[in-house]
Amino acid sequence: MSLTRELAGRHHLSRRPFGDASAQTRLLDQPVSPAVRLLGWVLATALFVASLCLWYTTNGVTDIAEGAVPIAAIHDANPQCAYPAANKSSVPPLYPAVASGLMSITGVGEHQISQYHWAGSPCTDLGPRIVHASPLPFVLLGTSGWPVLVAGFIMLLGAAGLRRTRWEVLGLCLIACAPAVTAPLDRYLHPEDLFAMAFVLAATASAFRSRWLAVGVLIGIACCFKQFALLPAVVLLIAAPRHRRLRLVSAGAVTAIVVLGPPAFLMGTGMLDAVRGAYATPSQTSTLVGALNLGVTARVVVSRVFPMIAAAGVALWVRSRVGDRTASPQPLVALVAIALAFRLVFEVNLLGYYFLGVAVALIALDIVVGRIRLETIGWIIVAAALYPPQFDPVMFVVIAHPLLVQGVLISWALALAVVPLYRACAGTTSDDVRQPEAIGEVRRSTAIAGADRL
Repeated sequence: MSLTRELAGRHHLSRRPFGDASAQTRLLDQPVSPAVRLLGWVLATALFVASLCLWYTTNGVTDIAEGAVPIAAIHDANPQCAYPAANKSSVPPLYPAVASGLMSITGVGEHQISQYHWAGSPCTDLGPRIVHASPLPFVLLGTSGWPVLVAGFIMLLGAAGLRRTRWEVLGLCLIACAPAVTAPLDRYLHPEDLFAMAFVLAATASAFRSRWLAVGVLIGIACCFKQFALLPAVVLLIAAPRHRRLRLVSAGAVTAIVVLGPPAFLMGTGMLDAVRGAYATPSQTSTLVGALNLGVTARVVVSRVFPMIAAAGVALWVRSRVGDRTASPQPLVALVAIALAFRLVFEVNLLGYYFLGVAVALIALDIVVGRIRLETIGWIIVAAALYPPQFDPVMFVVIAHPLLVQGVLISWALALAVVPLYRACAGTTSDDVRQPEAIGEVRRSTAIAGADRL
């Protein structure tokens, strides 16, 4: 029995809307020519732009000042006013530095940046407000996160032996169509989430290849873009062999110091508050943690530390079952998805763009498993309907029953990640967890004839 058939046998072989695992692998394992691959990238980008245009409205974008103020300060060489006390930002300085560079190169947004410029000795003097200012320039700067996300996803598939196949084209198109992926641009302006998720994918790809120094550097950069990357970092640390963990941690720590050290010296305590997410844990919100009415310290511990503990617990269990094979594609991508879902479980706020990481990770998980599940597509659609980038009537359900809706969505996401993880770990033998080399070998050998036809 071939490896592909053996792997397919682990799934239900009943007729599915998208076909069973065997049917999907036969169809999508086929390699594509460079021309078709390029067309796939263009199609995915067109779908991303179409989704962004569908949801974008000039008056619907919020949180602009969180990133725009540090962008303006860096652009105008006034770093000490990047994080004034009046502008409560949770955006670390790495993305503003990138956006400022892009602004200088392209000129996009330069005519509007003055209204976000703080000056004066205590940084209390705000620049003149521009009438009829549009958030579009900052949204355009934020779209730079899309090609980075594409690159991270391709790196993941390449490390899993699936690059240059139809899986790559399909996966990119599915990610582009997910409303949660454009939500950081067309509702709450947080493009740094796109960058952070891209580097999480790249770090996971390096873990497949056992390049633990690169894992540390990449996950360190991801954490410098957005704090939620600490959750996959915990998983990657546990997946690493014991004798490589010091290298991973050292690389991540040095990267964070190099990236954040100079800004901390120039920008002061306001930047440190942003990196800590000091303003991202408000009280009396409509989530489970928010409903507990915890004090400030307890709220921070529950919402920031508990998800890491939960992710570490699951990762340790997986490692006890499969050992170093935890860093194989199926279990590791599932663990990353679970870690990001735990963020939703313990989060004080729950906004549409928070689903970005889970949506991308679940799509990647389906691809490395070898079957796009209808349940995954359904979850993405339902999450978008209940937490859309812009208002829709279904949101009244969330307003009326927030805890019920959150419980269903988060449990659904966890189940989508836990089921393939359990199947990879239950009764594991030396051949039960797929290695990227084996996946690539089998899929290339079964599909080589198809390349000539394309």
